[in-house]
Amino acid sequence: MKRISTLLSCVFISAVLYAQTPGSKGELLPNVAPEAKDAQGAAKSLGFGNAPSYTWNFVYNGYSEVFLRIPEPGIHTVMIDDQSITASSGRFRFFDLLPGQKHIAVFRNGTLMYKALIPLQNNRRYVLDYFSGYGLYLLQTENLYSNFGGNSYGDVWNQMWGNIYQGGNYSGYNPYPGYGNPQGGYYNNGGYNNYNNGYNNSYGNPYPPQNGMDGYYGNGIMDPATFQMFKRTVASRSFDNNKLDAIRSQLNQGGFTAMQVKELLDLFSFDNKKLEAAKLCYAKCPDKQNYFITHTSFTFDNYVRELNAYTSKN
Repeated sequence: MKRISTLLSCVFISAVLYAQTPGSKGELLPNVAPEAKDAQGAAKSLGFGNAPSYTWNFVYNGYSEVFLRIPEPGIHTVMIDDQSITASSGRFRFFDLLPGQKHIAVFRNGTLMYKALIPLQNNRRYVLDYFSGYGLYLLQTENLYSNFGGNSYGDVWNQMWGNIYQGGNYSGYNPYPGYGNPQGGYYNNGGYNNYNNGYNNSYGNPYPPQNGMDGYYGNGIMDPATFQMFKRTVASRSFDNNKLDAIRSQLNQGGFTAMQVKELLDLFSFDNKKLEAAKLCYAKCPDKQNYFITHTSFTFDNYVRELNAYTSKN
């Protein structure tokens, strides 16, 4: 009996190993690179010997996404951590980013235009816009939901391929609920038919129709161009108290996004006035979950702690 059990185990292990053999699944796409006519030749030319060492399932230590839009003509390159995307479409979608403080850099035609730090959190998507005349704006963050194979999207990725090699199929599992198609999200019947709609909807909330009430802009929140004019008005005031008066007056008409508040705080000379301004603006900030952005405007940590104590009670 023990012998039979051992034999069955060996058969099972052999089946799993065979299922993971390169070329055992899928349709081979011919190699059209003139310097490497076949996969084995390419492997040898890179110093792998007969074949590289394959890693089927990577260990994920967290997962974040960044969606960036640049609504300007030209070829832009965006770099985050060890990932880089070059495109003229103005759309840059980064997946499989590790959480933590990451640099994001924007290049235009090879020239560095902007560099900033973005604090990525696990299972979060960050939606941004870049305007060459104004800067990089974090519009919102949103939770990613994973109910398939663990608590990170890395598990979904591994499971997608694992099912195929083990004789199953992906069957269109939707890791992005609620975008465009409540039945399919980004993935529709196993494909990507609704992917662009999901991307557009990520930006649909920050930029609602004119006079819209659902987004960050509209309903008294200035669009980037109008805000820059207001910012110059505040900057023209000589003293911090005068800058506070200008902001207080504008708050009677509407509010500011967290990023706009941060830019206004940077105009002040003293932390105590920055704190007063941050408290004033908080009540009418439409994206309070992003208020941590304002922390970098302060020179001393005790003012950040006081602001955190204030926002946690209001």
